[in-house]
Amino acid sequence: TIIILSTFTLGVEAQRICGSETYLQQNSSLKQQKTSKSLLSKEYISRDTLTNELINIPVVVHVLYANDAQNISDEQIKSQIESLNKDFSYQNEDSKNTPQAFKQAAADVHIQFCLAQVDSKGNKTSGIIRKHTSTVNFSADDKMKFTGAGGDDAWDSDHYLNIWVCGLTSKSL
Repeated sequence: TIIILSTFTLGVEAQRICGSETYLQQNSSLKQQKTSKSLLSKEYISRDTLTNELINIPVVVHVLYANDAQNISDEQIKSQIESLNKDFSYQNEDSKNTPQAFKQAAADVHIQFCLAQVDSKGNKTSGIIRKHTSTVNFSADDKMKFTGAGGDDAWDSDHYLNIWVCGLTSKSL
């Protein structure tokens, strides 16, 4: 499966900060693991999918909030999933701004993200996990991914794309 590390945050000025690149730079073992899984994913997709088959990836969004402003709405989460799907199907509004060097490669990649409907135990789910935490802002150190550190444990990454929504401190970014 494809590992995508995404982190969203709500700031006082409603800015979104993504710590993915900084995080990958600080964690060389993850960078190596990401490359390895990416190669396996390419092999799997080319071997086991039909040319126009749509690949559905179930998403689990872990909303970690210390205050009401951080507890984003279901509608905002669904809007971001919709935006992600538009990007992956090359139907995003700014696709016309694709740099010339990439226009020939830009395409619908037949990958669709949807909120998980069933958890790993077979129970129904909305795909949105909300957890109150005493941690107002996390840093790019993975603590948001562990219940014991004030976050929430990931679901099996071989079957789900995990996305954490939490406050981030700018010190580590």
